[in-house]
Amino acid sequence: MERRINQASFASQPLLDLCWVRCFVTVAQYGSVTEAAKYMALSQAAASLQLKKLEEVVGTKLVQRTSHGVSLTPAGARLLPHSLRLLETNREALFATRENNKPTILSLGVPAEIIHPSIPRAVRAFKRSGNHQVNVVTSDASQLQAAFEQSELDIVLSIDPFPIPDGRVLAIRKLVWLCAQDSESCYQRPLPIIYRQKCEISVLVENTLRRSGISTDRVHEARDTDEAVLYVAGDEGLFFSLSSVLQDGLVKAPVSAQLPKLPNVYINLRMRDLKLEILRMLTLCLVEAFSTENH
Repeated sequence: MERRINQASFASQPLLDLCWVRCFVTVAQYGSVTEAAKYMALSQAAASLQLKKLEEVVGTKLVQRTSHGVSLTPAGARLLPHSLRLLETNREALFATRENNKPTILSLGVPAEIIHPSIPRAVRAFKRSGNHQVNVVTSDASQLQAAFEQSELDIVLSIDPFPIPDGRVLAIRKLVWLCAQDSESCYQRPLPIIYRQKCEISVLVENTLRRSGISTDRVHEARDTDEAVLYVAGDEGLFFSLSSVLQDGLVKAPVSAQLPKLPNVYINLRMRDLKLEILRMLTLCLVEAFSTENH
């Protein structure tokens, strides 16, 4: 039986031009109309005009100027995941017409602290967009950066105290103190701390404690996060983590413990070749995953 499309149901609806959608997503990715225009080989005026046309169709402002460039309005934030899906569907449609496509394999370097929950979500979205695979590599920062410099990684993420000049900020996250339920160790002085080997956050925590004047005791240096959680759950000391990666069985340290406030950290992304469309697609999947992460 022939399938008929009810064109009348679409006739009265405005259509989103994919060029405008791509411009909007690129501006969201770079946080700058100027940088987005450079990537798309457009003038800044042309990129601004495409954004304006998209805003006219949807009937509301999508981006707003800030001291650091542009950011999404609430309406823009709601539109972004739909825009990404539109571009993914466009890619899938193009892919469906091609035969004998070999899978594209990319390598992504990620510190262990930020694997969950965003990286699996981004990888799944990327795989849905075509015949793609991602090899996720976890290690300490120095090894990941060395692999990236030697072109062994296509994209590398890092946890830093500030934005990095040659990358883009994926997210800003809070660091929090974690302890056991009804913890007594959080009130002890010297303060017992559980560290994890090759943890990128440790230096920031140590600097914060040094400035606070609180004496500390490095009671354990765990091999990985799971081992650190076991120590903390047994109330042998405190641990620190991103607020979006709270561990099962642990809670945020109470205010009554009078612990120093930990700083925010930046999750930065560096890409080996900005001109490769497939890398840009994985980057957009990472942007969406981190933007929808609870924090």
